[in-house]
Amino acid sequence: MRRYQFLITSALFALPAQAQDEVPLAKASIDAALPLEVRLLLAGNNNVQSLFAVNGSEPFAGTVLKANVISFSPNSELVLQNTTAPYIIIAARDVKFPDATSGYRIRFADVDLPTAAKGADGARGADGQGEVNFLGGSASAGAIGQIGGTGETRVLPHVYLVVDHFSIGSNANPRLINLSLKLRGVAGGDGGSGGIGGDGGNGAVGHEASQSAFRCIQRGGNGGRGGDGGIGGTGGSGGQGGNGGSLTFLSTKKGVGQFGYASILNQGGFGGGYGRSGRGGIAGNGGSGGSGNFHCHGGDGGSVGALPALAATGLDGEQGTKGKVMLISVPVVRMF
Repeated sequence: MRRYQFLITSALFALPAQAQDEVPLAKASIDAALPLEVRLLLAGNNNVQSLFAVNGSEPFAGTVLKANVISFSPNSELVLQNTTAPYIIIAARDVKFPDATSGYRIRFADVDLPTAAKGADGARGADGQGEVNFLGGSASAGAIGQIGGTGETRVLPHVYLVVDHFSIGSNANPRLINLSLKLRGVAGGDGGSGGIGGDGGNGAVGHEASQSAFRCIQRGGNGGRGGDGGIGGTGGSGGQGGNGGSLTFLSTKKGVGQFGYASILNQGGFGGGYGRSGRGGIAGNGGSGGSGNFHCHGGDGGSVGALPALAATGLDGEQGTKGKVMLISVPVVRMF
């Protein structure tokens, strides 16, 4: 189960950082600034759009977005829907905003990881069979329930934002931009519940009494003991919260200066809640005592099996770590 008080307290202190808090690196060229696999993805995608318009909540499901102009409408956001790729690359000569007072955002799509699978239930114990020395056979205990599955962890893509410059309206050289990037890590999935313990088997019936014509030779045998209920499965542990998304911003010195006013929220995701322990199995009934006769008493019923101990719950997942931010300036941004 999630620790809600902890989550609320943590959320109060998960304040966005400013991009200007990061110290930019100066590189001689894009080739010197970006990893080879990113450069290959950027060069291999020839679908360059003249204009990519961001209106309202604009989805983008791909991994490489190349446009001469990415134009945001007032209070709009670009929603990155691919949350499983290793990289997402956004490249534009000009990222344009209509005014400096509206808010603009780039964020990952919301992800709600499913609860892990429940552990398999334990098998029912075998019933007692036959008898030994007139006593009914004891039943077997129920099997232990299986442990619940561990919650999932989602690793967000590394975002590469390659921009020549930003503009606001007709101003191609604004001093600041009102852009925020929401790259918070995905909360870990909850652990699965443990399986239910198997029920104990029922004890066997005691042997019937034995007599001669004049006396009792052997009273009825007692019934066999019922099997113990199986212990429930341990709850699965919550998944570790995903790390906050990492961001590499590459631009000219002017573009890096403009981007310095952007806010970035890249805290790690909360850990998943623990899975509940599985319920213990039901104790088996004792077998009936063997029947009596004219000279002999019948046997006593067997004792009921024992109830199992409580199984343990899983552990809460750990919170993910904050993502990394890197600002890189190059003399010229040549992408297309």
